[in-house]
Amino acid sequence: MYNQLKFAINDDTYYYLAFSDITEEEKNILIHKLPPSEQAKYMRFRQIADKEMFLCGRTILRNELENELHLNYNIELDFNEYQKPELNNFPYFNFNISHSNGIVLVAFSKFPVGADIEKVVTYDKTTIIQSLSNFAFHNEEIEFLEKLNETDAQYAFTKIWNIKESLIKAAGKGLSIDTKSFLLDCVHLNPINPNLLEIVNGMQELEQQNINYYTTLYSNNYFITISTLTPIPQG
Repeated sequence: MYNQLKFAINDDTYYYLAFSDITEEEKNILIHKLPPSEQAKYMRFRQIADKEMFLCGRTILRNELENELHLNYNIELDFNEYQKPELNNFPYFNFNISHSNGIVLVAFSKFPVGADIEKVVTYDKTTIIQSLSNFAFHNEEIEFLEKLNETDAQYAFTKIWNIKESLIKAAGKGLSIDTKSFLLDCVHLNPINPNLLEIVNGMQELEQQNINYYTTLYSNNYFITISTLTPIPQG
């Protein structure tokens, strides 16, 4: 039904990219396969695009649960105290969903995982610095953006936010974590070409964890980051 692509990052982590446009007939079939709680959530979305992306993400997730874990398609999900969906009985089967402009990202891993997809912003540099960065970025990240030309600032802002979003989702706490509280290594940040960044000032939620993340630029205007957390061996 959905046009989707599968990508393996390593032996432990992989993700799907899918496009949420399908026929009305296909939508009706998939909606009625969801558990009642997700059918209700689907109906609460006001925008058609949001409904379509939600349905697409849940369909990919549930197909994977059925195929890999042999669970009932309409099993109810568990949620942690920060409302991140999970499966309590399968701690080594983790997942996370994100979407942007009709493109849906669903990541799976043996470890806690956070996924984010963001379309490169088109705001002018002044708006990026004053209205966006000040509420979410560390002061040193803002200083880095101020030195760039407008195009590079658009890409760098999106990339930094994309990585931060995936990290707080991997930590399982989402936006309850202040994204200004940790700093990415902007010294080695190429605004457009993806590369691994070093977190030089970490957040408490990531202590005693190995942080692994994969960042790529899709179709030249979408940043994708998949982050996983693995325990640091003791002793």
